[in-house]
This record gives sequence, C-alpha cells and structure tokens, in this order.
Amino acid sequence: MPPALVALLTLIDRWSKAFFLNNPTTYPVVPKWFWLKFQLNSDMALSLPLFPIVYYSLVGIVLGILAVKAVRKWHEQILAEFTCIVVIMAGAFSNLADRYWYGGVIDFVGGRLGHVFNIADAMIVVSVVVWMLLLWKHDRKKTVQTHS
Repeated sequence: MPPALVALLTLIDRWSKAFFLNNPTTYPVVPKWFWLKFQLNSDMALSLPLFPIVYYSLVGIVLGILAVKAVRKWHEQILAEFTCIVVIMAGAFSNLADRYWYGGVIDFVGGRLGHVFNIADAMIVVSVVVWMLLLWKHDRKKTVQTHS
C-alpha cells in the first residue's frame, strides 16, 4: 500500500503542476477567498528569500537524514512512520524537480491570506503532522508503560 500511495500522490502533484503551468488562468473556488492559479515561486517556503548554497545544503542534509530514518523504519516494520517519511521525501523531490526544470516551484493553490502552495507542499505538511502525532502517541504509550 505505501508505495502505491506515494506514487499516486506524486503523480497527482506532477500532473496538477503541469496543468497549471500550461493553463495559467485563475480558477476561483470560493471567490475572493480561495482560488487555483499558476505561480512560479523562486523563493523558499513561506516566500523566504532563497540563498542557493545554504538551501540546497540544508535540503541535502535533511533528505539524507530522512532516507536513513526511512530505511530504519522499514527494517523495524513501522510502516506508518515509513510512509510519512517517504511521502515527505516525494514531496520534496517533486519541488526540487520544479526548481531544476523551471527555476522555481510551481504553486497554484492560493488564498486571501496570501499563501500559495501545491500538492507536494500539502504532502509534506500533512505527513510531518501525522508523523509527529505518531511519535507523540508512541512516546505517550512508552511513558504509560514506564509508570505502570
């Protein structure tokens, strides 16, 4: 199941980016509040300025650490955490591919508050939140067992 899920999410992300790259029209979802529109983001997350050597060094280090963690979780048969890590990595690689091919990340989901993101960003954020909840649950379970 995890490889199929990762592949499906990644394909949806890549397809949606290609769609909005080739169809830069604004598609209002909730007028004046939420829309779909192509935007090439040459900055980092949250529109922070990109310093390439620092950015790519940090991304490389984080992806390396995540790869080691993913292998460990796979060997320990902790598949929920493994899936979260692999989905994070897939989202990161998709955004890195955008930077390589287009000079920035293709974003298209926008809102009134000024945020613009894409499916890969959502994959990363949701997976990080789920992973943190899994770790919290595991830690809480360990604490209960220790005090029993």
